[in-house]
Amino acid sequence: MKTKDLEDVLILATDGIRVIPPRSLLVESGLLDSEARTFSKYLKNKGYVKLSALRAKLLEAAEIEFEAMKLSISINLEDAISSST
Repeated sequence: MKTKDLEDVLILATDGIRVIPPRSLLVESGLLDSEARTFSKYLKNKGYVKLSALRAKLLEAAEIEFEAMKLSISINLEDAISSST
């Protein structure tokens, strides 16, 4: 299978998220290890990110959002307490 065809299949499988799947998953899917390695490098050169990096970015974003939500709740509680006294 051509590299571009593999990329098209990956895009469909990931709903367009530009992520590099683990090489072990590519091998389990039928690629030789050398083909999986070459395909991973191809994707990296095209700007795709590793799944683990995407996971870390999502967790970081979620943590920031969670901290912002806690701050907002705190401010709202402080406002409610100060206005009720």
